[in-house]
Amino acid sequence: MYEYLRVQDHGGHCCGINHIQGFDELESYELSGKNWQGRLKKHVINLVDKCFLSADQVVQANSWDNEAPEGTVAVECCIASRQPKAEEIREILTDIGFMETVSWENVNTQDTITQFMYIDPDFVRPNPSEWVL
Repeated sequence: MYEYLRVQDHGGHCCGINHIQGFDELESYELSGKNWQGRLKKHVINLVDKCFLSADQVVQANSWDNEAPEGTVAVECCIASRQPKAEEIREILTDIGFMETVSWENVNTQDTITQFMYIDPDFVRPNPSEWVL
């Protein structure tokens, strides 16, 4: 179940962001039945955990220099308005701790795309007003 949900890094291993893809590929049977929201929530939590637990090894194995981050600092999900159960999926992400960051219109499909970010609490920097320059 949820075989289409997968984790993808942003490509360059420089930003520490992973992306959970495949919400638009979920099958109708995966979004129905008793407690489908609970099952999906548990699966997304497992993917987030996988990002933070394995990112350090993945980055080190793929890095050709020492500028790669020390693992994942954020996980991103994008939800399109046309997706089945989009509103329910948005609620699940928010409940897990993802923050809605920005929405825009995809000019190719006229869908509204909403980006959600989960930031590693251990990575959050202090308020900029507290920075020592």
